Amino acid sequence: MVSPSVCRAEWRLAEDYSSVASVFCGEFMTEEETTERSAEILRLALPLMSKHAPGFQPVSYALWYEYAHGGNGALRTEVDEALRGEERLSWNRTQALYQRHLLDGAEQAFTRARADLISLLGKMQGSVKEAASDTSEFTASLGAFGEQLGRCGTVAEMQERVDSIMGEVRRVNGSLQQLDGDLVTSRGEIQRLSDALAKMREEADTDALTGLRNRRAFDRELARLASEGDALAGRCCLLMVDIDHFKRVNDTCGHLFGDRVLQGVARAIAATVKGRDLAARFGGEEFSVLLPGTDATGALCVAEQIREAVSGIRIRRAKSEQTIASVTVSVGVAQRVPGEGFDGWFERADKALYKAKNNGRNRVEQAA
Repeated sequence: MVSPSVCRAEWRLAEDYSSVASVFCGEFMTEEETTERSAEILRLALPLMSKHAPGFQPVSYALWYEYAHGGNGALRTEVDEALRGEERLSWNRTQALYQRHLLDGAEQAFTRARADLISLLGKMQGSVKEAASDTSEFTASLGAFGEQLGRCGTVAEMQERVDSIMGEVRRVNGSLQQLDGDLVTSRGEIQRLSDALAKMREEADTDALTGLRNRRAFDRELARLASEGDALAGRCCLLMVDIDHFKRVNDTCGHLFGDRVLQGVARAIAATVKGRDLAARFGGEEFSVLLPGTDATGALCVAEQIREAVSGIRIRRAKSEQTIASVTVSVGVAQRVPGEGFDGWFERADKALYKAKNNGRNRVEQAA
């Protein structure tokens, strides 16, 4: 018979598994490291963060996990150099190190950390099972105690047996209370790290200026659509959107004002797309929109809605009432055709965009 305390601990652990699984959706990356090695990296990273990191932010976790992992020699060297002059890295230094050494490998760091957390949960579950085994042995001892009481001939012998079993009760109860406390603490830590890693992945896929998805997220979605082959051909469209005369805006009003224009256009695009649609900042003043499940007629309608929404934007300078008379975009639309490679699909959308530019801007053109 397993004690109620152990049952509650196992139930909470099952909840933790469910919570982590819901955060860490997606496929696992196969690691050459053993489970024990992965768990050891996690145990090394956490105290390093506590001692040297500016806080338990996602970027800090990724940085110190890679440091503890030991596979990034350049990162370890630069961190060690920085720590010679200060015990704790500043937030600006942490961000700079992350940008320089880890940004391109953020997905790998996330996947390794995810696997380590699952491994840690597995070890916790093993501890719970060991405690369950101990309580089973204790249950057997209780049965033996009953038989021993039946053979007691004196009060002194009975008292000795009672003292013995009370000692066992205190020992097992203390062990279960410790396990219960450890699991509560671990659960909070796991949840915190789960939330942090989920935020890290979200930030890695987001363009910091506009809040839209970035090129990395766009390319990944494009690859996912590629895996579906021609299943969506004829019902999947790509829009390429470019701000008209954006260089003139930057040159005339400054780059900070240009950033506000980019943000305004991004908001207009985001307000237009919905459902499975994905809007991303492709680079510079260019945006891309994937419309799975949408044919050419529907895509042209979405493109026109974006064009009209942007043309209504009025952005004022921060320290004056001066506004740009109008912000406009040109849009190229391409519907994917069966058998078409994604490079060809993208090239047709890009050509349609430049056709819109050459035909006067502030217009939508469909690819041939």
